[in-house]
Amino acid sequence: IVEKMFENTNINISKSNDIYGVQLLGIVKNIMAIIMGMAETLNLSNTTNTKLLMIMLDEVKKMIVEFGGQEKTLMERAGIGDIILTCLNEQSRNYTYGKLLAEDIKKAEKYKNNNTVEGLSNLKHIKEMIDDRNKSYEFINMLCEIIYNNGSINNLKKYLEKA
Repeated sequence: IVEKMFENTNINISKSNDIYGVQLLGIVKNIMAIIMGMAETLNLSNTTNTKLLMIMLDEVKKMIVEFGGQEKTLMERAGIGDIILTCLNEQSRNYTYGKLLAEDIKKAEKYKNNNTVEGLSNLKHIKEMIDDRNKSYEFINMLCEIIYNNGSINNLKKYLEKA
C-alpha cells in the first residue's frame, strides 16, 4: 500500500523486514552526524574523515547485531544511504550542531534551542541501552565524554589515533 502511494512521485522508498536494524540506524546516524560535524572543524584530510566514518560504521555493524538487527541492513538505503546523507551534509541539523559545538559552545547552545537536534536525545537513550547490556561502543563513549563531561575536541582526535 505504501509503495503505491509514492509510485508516481520523486520519493524513492524501499522495503525492509529488519525493524530493529532500521530503527537503530535511524538513531545512530544522528549521533554520527554530530561527530562528523565536529571533525569538520579539525580540517582533517578527506582520507581521515573517511577513516572516521569507516571506524564508526564498523562499530554500528556490531551494534546492529547486538540489538537484534541484521548486519546487511547497514548496506541498505536505511543504513549507509541515510548515514551518508546525514553525516556528510551541511544541511543536516546534527552535523551543523556538531560543527558549532566544536567551534563555539554558545553558538551551539543557541542553535540547539532553535532547532531539533535529534542526535542529543538519541545519544542519551542509546547510551542507556548500551550500558544496560554491559556493552561499549567507542564513538558513543567519546561523544558522551564531550557532551556530558565537558570533554574537548581532543577526545575525537584520540579516538582517531586509536584506530
